[in-house]
Amino acid sequence: MLLTSEQRKEMINMKNKDSNTCLHVACAHGYEDIANLLMEKGADVKSRNYNNETPLHLAAYYGQNDVVDNIIDIDNSTINDNDSNGNSPLHMAAESGNFDVIKYLLKSGASINDKNALGLTPLEIAASNGQTDAAKALIWGGAASGSRCESTGLNALHYASIGGHSDMIEYLLEYCDIEETDLTGRNALDHAIDNLNKDAVYSILSHRDWKLALRNKTIDEDKKLTTPLRKLIKRMPDVAQFVFDRCINSPEDLPVDNPDYELVLNYEFIDDVYNDWPCDIVRYEAEEGQKKGDVFTRKKIQRIMEQKKTHTFSYMVAYDREDLVSHPLIQASLNKKWQKFAAYLYYFKLLLYVCFLTSLTGYILVTAPLREPYRSKDCTIVQENATWEMIVFVHYGKFAVIILALLHLLFEIVQMIGQLGDYLQLDNLLEWIIYILAIANVIDDFIVLPFLRNGLICGMYQKSFGSLALFLSWLNFVLFMRKVPVFGIYIVMFLYVFKTFFKFFVVFIFFIATFAFAFFILLRDGQSPAFKNPWTSLVKVGVMMTGEMGFDELFFYGGGKVDPILWIIFIIFVLVLNIILMNLLVGLAVDDIAGVQKQAEMTKSTMQIDICLQAEITLPKMFRTRFVVKSQKLRPNKDDLPNNISMKSYIKIKEILLKSKEAENSVQDSLKALQHDMTQLTDRVSKINDELTDIELLNGKIYPI
Repeated sequence: MLLTSEQRKEMINMKNKDSNTCLHVACAHGYEDIANLLMEKGADVKSRNYNNETPLHLAAYYGQNDVVDNIIDIDNSTINDNDSNGNSPLHMAAESGNFDVIKYLLKSGASINDKNALGLTPLEIAASNGQTDAAKALIWGGAASGSRCESTGLNALHYASIGGHSDMIEYLLEYCDIEETDLTGRNALDHAIDNLNKDAVYSILSHRDWKLALRNKTIDEDKKLTTPLRKLIKRMPDVAQFVFDRCINSPEDLPVDNPDYELVLNYEFIDDVYNDWPCDIVRYEAEEGQKKGDVFTRKKIQRIMEQKKTHTFSYMVAYDREDLVSHPLIQASLNKKWQKFAAYLYYFKLLLYVCFLTSLTGYILVTAPLREPYRSKDCTIVQENATWEMIVFVHYGKFAVIILALLHLLFEIVQMIGQLGDYLQLDNLLEWIIYILAIANVIDDFIVLPFLRNGLICGMYQKSFGSLALFLSWLNFVLFMRKVPVFGIYIVMFLYVFKTFFKFFVVFIFFIATFAFAFFILLRDGQSPAFKNPWTSLVKVGVMMTGEMGFDELFFYGGGKVDPILWIIFIIFVLVLNIILMNLLVGLAVDDIAGVQKQAEMTKSTMQIDICLQAEITLPKMFRTRFVVKSQKLRPNKDDLPNNISMKSYIKIKEILLKSKEAENSVQDSLKALQHDMTQLTDRVSKINDELTDIELLNGKIYPI
């Protein structure tokens, strides 16, 4: 009745609070008959709501395909109209993923590459929302897969990576450039990692061109140079391990027992200091004339890459990636660096330190008994007959100590310059103290009596400095030996157990104080001199814990009467400190010996990494580039394993390849099954078509035209 009234034209285009007309509502809900009736009675197909959307926009967004057909048949003038956000009906259909609507809009002349107010095409909107079917319809319709947003440089693949839409990524990778970067220099893999979209990362790294995605350098949010692999080590270590696995492959599809079976280890991404990869942030910023482009020049980028702390090995150490460090690819690369140059530099420095330690030890042991308790300016000790020890360790030894100490200090200065802010560590501080003490211990003899074979300066401070220098020097020698591949791990294990004990030592001290003060009160009047004051009592109780009880001294020294309380406290002491606490210490040391050994291996690898990278920095650049190995081939069935690959690593490599082969076979089996299903489906469709043809022929015979 309303539509037949005189006011129908006015009423039919009335708007609700959202500025939607009746036609808007009918199109949004798919009321096809009502929408057709409204249009027949004069409803305005160009009317717009508060968001400047036409009825066609809503029909396209909500996937009302029949309504879209009817609107376009009646009036297709709104097919490319934009709403307040610059979205056309095709943009709306792409956002909601309406495959049939997109096909019809394209067939009816919709502009496929128009951009909205944000500079996005329908394909980019479909990609950002993970609408894979919509993307397929658009690309089949001729959408430009390489189109980019002008303000950000993002393309469809980037948007899919940001959103974490793995299915969309797998599809777009067949049409988009996997290397393409935005205006910040980040490619699709960078965006997937930065947004923690693990499935998206796996999709990109599983593609045949995965290496291209890894060959990129960017500036992260902290203004530090980084690469996709470094980001993975930091944020997704399990995916980084997947990359390492992919870097081990067998290029030829030969059986494992074939004599020509070959393995290739690709070191390109873990040792990338001198790789000539793009860093598009520099190019883009230079084009825009921004100041940052002047900061990150290519020369500066190369200098940053050469720093020890930016190496991929350093990232693994910094973020405690134990599984990554123990990966056979990393171990092979690390061992190769060690064997090519790092070992020679390490053992050369070790030899120099042994010479220094021998000279210092001989000098102090020979001179210490001869020193007199006077100041150095008071007297000179001269022996009538110079012994060979005096000649070797004192006369010549003082020159050796001074020269070797200065040489080691020079090494420390070079290391300090190379490491910059990373140099301040306990080991380096210890070495400075040792060399300064050594020089201070011999400097008087070196200056005053440089050529006197049987003389030295007397004084007490040389003894004190000498004992301290000797103690620290031998301690440093033990720490130095941690890095020796053969037995260094046992020193590391000892230090690990020592650290565990040190954590427990606070509780330990409380127990010692508990019994020490009790024994001091009860025994300070006579029985034992060790308990005359609280401080010696603490030391005595500490000694008693080791099993040196001094039972006679406690209870029978002097023949006096023993306080019954002393017996009670002593029994408690034996139970608590000697039995329970000592067994607890043993348990802490050996309970998780496998874990201790594993941690020790990680620490040993960490030190080996430090040596290799430090040695690499020390070398001139012309030699450094020669030692960089991009890949390594091995034929295990023809040749012996290379020195840098242990049998343990080779077994892991075979396990990785077997796992990869099984995954590949699984995919092939799935494809074969899918192909079989498609063949069966094709046969069924063909059979149905034949049956339909027979039915049509039969109908023609029954009802001839």
